[in-house]
Amino acid sequence: MGLRSLETECLDGELFNASISFPYEANHNEGVRIQANGVDYGLFDGFSQPIILSNLNATDFATWEFEISDSQNESCQAISNLILVSCTGNNILDCPILEIKVNDIECSGSEEYGMTLNFDFNSEEDFEFKCMVNGEFILNANTTSLPLKMSGMTSTGNNVMETITICTNINGEECCEDFLYAKPNCLSNSAIDNSLLDGVIISPNPARDMVFISGIPQDIIGLTIVDNLGRTIKQIENYEDVRLDISNYQQGMYTIQFFTTDNRVMNKRFVKL
Repeated sequence: MGLRSLETECLDGELFNASISFPYEANHNEGVRIQANGVDYGLFDGFSQPIILSNLNATDFATWEFEISDSQNESCQAISNLILVSCTGNNILDCPILEIKVNDIECSGSEEYGMTLNFDFNSEEDFEFKCMVNGEFILNANTTSLPLKMSGMTSTGNNVMETITICTNINGEECCEDFLYAKPNCLSNSAIDNSLLDGVIISPNPARDMVFISGIPQDIIGLTIVDNLGRTIKQIENYEDVRLDISNYQQGMYTIQFFTTDNRVMNKRFVKL
């Protein structure tokens, strides 16, 4: 008796099924015995093939060797070649991120807007996610923060639609969902002139530890640092060069609001790595 075929199919986790076929003739109905690496899996009907061994654990052995023998004549047997069974990475990720919702899109200046982000998820536990717009990292947050008030989105460029992407990690692998929304035309909805800030330099940008703001005109009487949730992080009453320590800031995009002597507000942005 020689082995005709041996096929494996990965299931959830490290489990797999083994499908075994072999030519078989016998004058009795006592069946055949199947073993793998010395473990006896019992008697099976040799006339009903293929024989399926279910829910084997791929991690039980480094390699697998199956042995099939006639229950009435142990010398009549077939032995498979050594095979490696690996089911790691065969699971389909069950991404918990469901329907993404973007609401309350409003311009906050001539080139920037804010919005409210929310999404449904099929997890009973709080989990961390990251948010990107058009592939640019915006912030990290947790589902307990939903819905999120986001600000400092850029409205410049020719694209009418924006893509927001939400990603999280499941068992060490990243899963993401995209959502398209219409970008507001803030240039037509605001008469704010940001040319006063043309000489302002934010360096380095992106930055990890320190940000230097130079070239601030004398018409600016104060600065406010706002995160992408609309929270005020720091207020600076200074119109000279600024040395800003951001080492304790969370990763994400921040808006610097410049307040003028005639009560105008102008914005520039930087990214904390």
